[in-house]
Amino acid sequence: MRCFAPTACLLLALALLGESSTRAADWPQFMRGPQHTGDAADEALRLPLGLATCVQLDDAVTTSPAVVAGRVYVVDQMGTAYCIDPAANRIVWKMAPDGERACGSNSSSACVVQGRIVYGTTTGRLHILDAATGKVRKSIDVGWPITGSVTAANDSLYFQDLGAIVHCLDLDGNERWRYDHYKSYEDPKTNKRASGFPGSWHDPHYGGGEIAISGKRLAVNLGWDLFCLDDEGKTAKLAWCQRAPLGKDAGIPMGPVIAGDWVYGGYPSTDRWGNVIRMRLADGSFDEKSDFRDQNWAVHATPAVRDGTVFWPRHYQGVSAFDFNAGKALWAARTDNSLDQRQFTSCIASPALTKEHCVFGTIHGDLYVVALNSTGRWPDFQPPPFKFSTAFGKAIGSSPVVANGAVYFGCDDGYLYGLAPEGKLPMPKEMAKLHEVRSEVESATGQRYGAPVASMDQANTNFVNDPRLKPPLRLRWACRPFDLRVQNNADDDCIYFVSEAGTLASLEQATGRIRWRRRLNGPVDGWKQMLLDNGKLYINRNSNSTTRKPGEGGSEFLAVDARTGETLWSQPWGSIQGTCRSSPIIVGNVVAGFTAEGTPPKPVARAFDAATGKPLWQHELPSDLKTVAGGACLLDGIMYFSCGLTWGKGVGSTIAVEPASGKLLWTSTDYHVHGYGRPSGKDGLLYLGGQSGAPMYCISAKDGKLKWQADKVYYSHHPALGEDYFVVRGYGGHGIVRDLATGKPVIRDNREVLGGCPDHACAPVLLTSGRLSYAVSSSGLYARDLDTGKIVWQSLGFAPRACTTPTAANGRLFYSPNVNNMLYCFEPAGK
Repeated sequence: MRCFAPTACLLLALALLGESSTRAADWPQFMRGPQHTGDAADEALRLPLGLATCVQLDDAVTTSPAVVAGRVYVVDQMGTAYCIDPAANRIVWKMAPDGERACGSNSSSACVVQGRIVYGTTTGRLHILDAATGKVRKSIDVGWPITGSVTAANDSLYFQDLGAIVHCLDLDGNERWRYDHYKSYEDPKTNKRASGFPGSWHDPHYGGGEIAISGKRLAVNLGWDLFCLDDEGKTAKLAWCQRAPLGKDAGIPMGPVIAGDWVYGGYPSTDRWGNVIRMRLADGSFDEKSDFRDQNWAVHATPAVRDGTVFWPRHYQGVSAFDFNAGKALWAARTDNSLDQRQFTSCIASPALTKEHCVFGTIHGDLYVVALNSTGRWPDFQPPPFKFSTAFGKAIGSSPVVANGAVYFGCDDGYLYGLAPEGKLPMPKEMAKLHEVRSEVESATGQRYGAPVASMDQANTNFVNDPRLKPPLRLRWACRPFDLRVQNNADDDCIYFVSEAGTLASLEQATGRIRWRRRLNGPVDGWKQMLLDNGKLYINRNSNSTTRKPGEGGSEFLAVDARTGETLWSQPWGSIQGTCRSSPIIVGNVVAGFTAEGTPPKPVARAFDAATGKPLWQHELPSDLKTVAGGACLLDGIMYFSCGLTWGKGVGSTIAVEPASGKLLWTSTDYHVHGYGRPSGKDGLLYLGGQSGAPMYCISAKDGKLKWQADKVYYSHHPALGEDYFVVRGYGGHGIVRDLATGKPVIRDNREVLGGCPDHACAPVLLTSGRLSYAVSSSGLYARDLDTGKIVWQSLGFAPRACTTPTAANGRLFYSPNVNNMLYCFEPAGK
């Protein structure tokens, strides 16, 4: 660390030492005040705004700035803190207290209080720096990653860690109290909705959110729970707790805000939908009809609130305003529900409010200033919105702040931007090469390997040959992807993910550092996997729309440069059942996939030149289908495609194709997948199943002839294939171990051997050569010994759903649940 202006530092120190309360023009912490309303009603913006501050930092900025006494404080994604003089457009000081231990994707924003800057990191440390000089006053090893921002109130610091512990410290970092919710709270179990499917209601879950505070009362979200604590000085006392008040499908609370007599928050649902809810601060009561806004896209970031009106940021459709007191929507910053995301304001960070405006950034790199009283249809609001486009179109994951008539925010391009009425700075011309890998990963088990698809290989075995990948596991890092249904794959150094809304990103395995991320402009598609091969990502996005073009909201098959995230080519595509976990497959220069096209839809296998996207060949699969499920797999250099009904045994077919020539080798209309299903392959055999209790087939990959048939296998849609056994997964999560040679359940001690885990999950298990299964459900990640059938380790839970697939690379597990806005990196605890 070095101080670039000693005189300025001294003057700033004197100003901060005399500080006893927040100045009107300050924005000292996340969402401005401890209540987290994000409301700067005393600030007025004079439009238009110009670029007044533009400072290049060392990495992407994924936290919100703070502004105190004319200085801007911000933390980049690697946990480096900066003090910036916005008028001089320069860095005063910077400090990287995590050093070589630093991890990326930090989302804990700077909190400036009484001459200190305080924040947490994904490394699992809390830092207290001197605000004038950047000198470290204290660093605390918390033991869990900190993904939420610190809240300052009552001359105290409050935060929660990923281990679900709420902490209260004095301003010097000494512990006042800690609250372990899952050990302290015993639910009365009077809420009938919090019972039965999908389970995990009363299990401990991972934490990592923010804490809103009004007076001595704290509002906290953890797992299924939204609750309030009272700070009693040396201890915390539970005031009330609402556990899953709306049941299994409505979702979980996130991003609490205290405004007046209410606690507001986002409420992302289990399947794409999201909501906003409010509860009485006094006792947690609410009216489901008037205090719960349903059927909107998931809200992961903290909303802004003023006088009963909520301005909620949605990661897909964008920002909307809803007046709870009047019970009506005011405006929505999107054109329609068209799938063309250029018409949306997809937002992954919280908005800010001024006297007359709502200010927010988008994942497309635009900053909007929208009048609170806007009328009309987006984008033709009246009065017209102000728009500022960042220099390189990178995502804005940094919540904007407003101070002294200026707007400050960070960006994935590594710049801190400041906009003011008199701003006349030129836009930056060069962006640092943030996409380059900065940390090479060491294997946690001594074996190096990646995962070209989420199912581990193109045969869809969900199997990894790594006997040392065994529990107990610990969290190496965790971060917020700000999206739903994240599907991962990996190469030697990085993981890549694609999400339901189309967020595409690359993160370094060692640290979770974001190399690049972008949003594909296409349909919502939450289950399809992508293929990684020779530095390219091959992705298909499915849609029922027949009128939209690729890149304009239509379905597409595209190739992306894994190094930079840039699109190399794209082709029009079709659509299959939304829950099919299919991925493209590749041999040499031929990449192919399975889809359905036309009206009614006809299942088809299509192939392209991997380098150029030129169409090579296609085959229509025999069928008489109204809705299509299916997928593809690769075995011994041959491509296999299989389809069936979305539910029930019905009609369907399987074909084998020689990739180079496109020659059809054989066709079977007797044996094929059905609902959710995709083919899997091992040792010259194909395994074909589904999810409706229809038969599961094992056939010869050479000629399609039947080897065995297992009737009424409840959920065989994604069998995981081990050395001499396989595991199918029931909707209840349990999973059955079966014999590869016969398809029959493996029996030990007169009982079927289990290979899954308790509670709902519809994702396949991951098998290892150590004869372990890793299975996920809403109650956690489980490791099960397949010789004894016993569960040998369990993580904390993933409320409300865990329907995606864990992926292994370099001795680690990477996993993001369905809804809870977290991506976890697990590794053996001995590492």
